[in-house]
Amino acid sequence: MPTPADPQPGIWTDLHWRAAASPARLQLITAIEGLGRSTVLSLAEATGRSAPSLYPHLEQLERAGFVVSIEESVDGRKQRVYSPGPSMSLHPVDPQCAHGITRLARASKLLMDDASRRFSRWAATAEGQPIGAGDAARACAVSHTTWLDDEQRAELNVLIRKMTKLIAHARAERRGSLHTVVLAHFPDPRGEASEEPAQDPQPAE
Repeated sequence: MPTPADPQPGIWTDLHWRAAASPARLQLITAIEGLGRSTVLSLAEATGRSAPSLYPHLEQLERAGFVVSIEESVDGRKQRVYSPGPSMSLHPVDPQCAHGITRLARASKLLMDDASRRFSRWAATAEGQPIGAGDAARACAVSHTTWLDDEQRAELNVLIRKMTKLIAHARAERRGSLHTVVLAHFPDPRGEASEEPAQDPQPAE
């Protein structure tokens, strides 16, 4: 799904938000954008969902313009092939006034809740098994709250774009095992930097 850091020519409408109100459809938007031309089987592999369950989601995404489909001959038989549609070039949030940011937060929660369920399912099967450590670890989950200035935030966004490219490249190669990767950062209104540095409390006399 496009992020607020990426400049885009247009903004999502109610039609787009209704189409995106599902973790399955949000994952399909990302998968189709990354894979380009895809069959329902390749999309099922990319999202970890069953192929039959994707058809109604794809129909709704097609109505919203996120995907277009045509019937082609694939491996000697006719299949429907899905490609990114014109709505893929739109931005979910207006960068000038943040219109849509609340809806983006709700959509992000859908994705995070779904990722948490996937993590729990994997953990139930991995309990008691070797999963590696350090660079060889099969899973990593961290959440940090920190202060970022404009320069640090820009650097973080560059790193996230690099990770997104790595993920897209890995998706195209399809080596190893299927993983869920969550990338997110956002301002925490509780942690505004103060003008004065924090002082150590004075001992009581």
